[in-house]
Amino acid sequence: MRYKIKKYLILIFSFGLIFYSCKNEKANPEFIERLSSIENGLPSPYFNYYLYFKTDDDKLIETNITFLYKLYQDHYVETYNNNLNAFLTDLFTQNNPLKIEEIDIYKNKGYFLNIYDIDKNISNMNIENIKKKI
Repeated sequence: MRYKIKKYLILIFSFGLIFYSCKNEKANPEFIERLSSIENGLPSPYFNYYLYFKTDDDKLIETNITFLYKLYQDHYVETYNNNLNAFLTDLFTQNNPLKIEEIDIYKNKGYFLNIYDIDKNISNMNIENIKKKI
């Protein structure tokens, strides 16, 4: 029971972040620069940051920079002319949402990757209704 409440609170928080980021058209360039720093061929040391993005089919993906770097290397390196920073900027500004069919390839490959359906009604619900839904 407690796990389900925690799950819904995380989803509400994530939905709020997405809602806020949709209104905030500017991504933080310093944060993106830190995330995109690559040393010795490895992605940034910020691998333990949880990152949330909307996918092209209106789902929410929770992941980290390690997975995004792998996705970038396999699918986007030519599109972005070897510019990880530009790729991340497009993700954070939602100019180019992640494609769910590309993400599905990596589901059972050991990457930190969670995909959630976004309940469109959750922003209108109060805590009591969320508890009932559990």
